[in-house]
Amino acid sequence: MQPTETARALLAATFADALRGWVVGDSGTVLRTVDGGQSWISQETPTKEDLRGVVFVGTELGWAAGRAGTILHTSDGGQTWEVQDPGTTADLYGIHFADAHAGWVVGEGGTVRRTTDGGRTWQAQGVETRASLVGGPSGRGGGLGGGQWWHGIAECGWRQDMVGSTAVPVVSGAGLLPGRGSGGVAGVDRALSFEGSR
Repeated sequence: MQPTETARALLAATFADALRGWVVGDSGTVLRTVDGGQSWISQETPTKEDLRGVVFVGTELGWAAGRAGTILHTSDGGQTWEVQDPGTTADLYGIHFADAHAGWVVGEGGTVRRTTDGGRTWQAQGVETRASLVGGPSGRGGGLGGGQWWHGIAECGWRQDMVGSTAVPVVSGAGLLPGRGSGGVAGVDRALSFEGSR
C-alpha cells in the first residue's frame, strides 16, 4: 500500500478493480484511491467508530462495518455514506456481500448477521461459538445459499469448497483482527462453515 496522509490506523482494504479501492480504519476513517493506490482521498462518514471491515460490489455499492454495531453503506462509490442498523451493538470485524442484496457481517461474541435486501434489514444467524469472529464468506458473486445453519469445523484455518455446501471462512481467535498481528491464521481456534444449497 502506498503512503497515506492519515495518522489513523488502517484496518481493512478492498479493491473493486486494479485502480479503484478503499481502506477503512480508526475513528470512521475511509480513504479511496482511483489510481491503484498511488494517491488516496479521504471520504467523510457519519461515524467516529473504528471501522474494521469493508466490501464493495462493483465500483459504486459498498459497505463498511466496525465497533458498536456500526454498518455504513454507500451507493455512489463512497461520496456519501449512510448508517444501516444491524440490530446489534456488538463490535463487527468482517463484512461480505455476494451481490447487491445478499450480505453477511460477523463480530464479537459469535455475532453473525445476514441481509437479503442490501442491508436495509439484518437477521441474526445461529452459531456454535461465543468467540469473536473475523473475516467473511469466500469468493465473489452468488451461490452462498441461505445462510441459515452455521456449525464449527474441527480444524484450524480457512476451509473452502466443502462437498454439498459452500464454506464460509469465518475465523475466530483471541486478538486476531484484520490489519493487526501476524496477518496469518496463527492463534485461530476454529472456523465456521455454512451448510446450504448452491
